[in-house]
Amino acid sequence: VGAILALLSAPRLTTGHLAAQASATAVESRVNSGELMRVVTELASPRYEGRLTGTPGGRLAREFVRESFATIGLEPAGTTGFEQPFEFTHASRGSRTKYAGVNVIGIVTGTTPSARTIVVSAHYDHLGIRNGRMYPGADDNASGVAALLAIARYVKAHPLTRTVLFAAFDGEELGLSGSKAFTERPTRPL
Repeated sequence: VGAILALLSAPRLTTGHLAAQASATAVESRVNSGELMRVVTELASPRYEGRLTGTPGGRLAREFVRESFATIGLEPAGTTGFEQPFEFTHASRGSRTKYAGVNVIGIVTGTTPSARTIVVSAHYDHLGIRNGRMYPGADDNASGVAALLAIARYVKAHPLTRTVLFAAFDGEELGLSGSKAFTERPTRPL
């Protein structure tokens, strides 16, 4: 992610495979550090209760990502709008718990739709509240979601040759379940 952000922070993209096009509305071509911090601060706030899959805080985080995708102008690429619901069982300390997770998936079609698709992902879930202590997950992975949204904003304003699929996974702290669900039942051909 750091390499991608460094590339996108450059004053002008010149890399051949990115094929950035000039925008009629002079969209900013640099990553906005204030916006990155706004997203991290929001998702790591107590209101999200650490974003554990299946909790009210996890659902709020999903709504935040879904609304951000819509605001950016991504096209829905889940099985139901932006969402890809899935179920999984996670074993921990001798017990098994069933969860209902939801990946959030959006897409920007490239200028050459037949070109291979790039997938950019992050996970929006975290550890939640354990033994009365909230784990906010700023670094894991609110920062990844902030980068994902920044890249999505840039790609939407400057379409690439390749189509870019943006996936915000759920259930990653519980056995990488969201990314497994996506690769087992992709919403677009892999």
